[in-house]
Amino acid sequence: EATTFLDRVNKGAYSKENLPQAFFFMGASLFRDARFMEAAGYFSKAIDSNYPKNAFTSWSQLYRGYCFDALGKRPEAIKDYKAVLNQLRRWESWDHARQRLSKPFSIADEEMKKLKL
Repeated sequence: EATTFLDRVNKGAYSKENLPQAFFFMGASLFRDARFMEAAGYFSKAIDSNYPKNAFTSWSQLYRGYCFDALGKRPEAIKDYKAVLNQLRRWESWDHARQRLSKPFSIADEEMKKLKL
């Protein structure tokens, strides 16, 4: 479904303003399967899509931080968590970012359980 949504955004069936959401969904599906490097790539695309007020841009920044933590790249993760705190507060994004500044993300954490279907 994530692939179909991204394809429809790219073909103009949905507004380009949906790019952060489409890229987040792509990243989340890979994140769920612990494919953190690939997921980080899609989260980066959401961040780079230039829609900073879109909630999925903030969440992509947060989840890319999770990916970096899972990959052992703590300095990059910290940069992403701090960046979230400089964006609009979205759906407890600041709370999660603050938590991860003091405690790195782990694959045993709640975020992984939320994405399991």
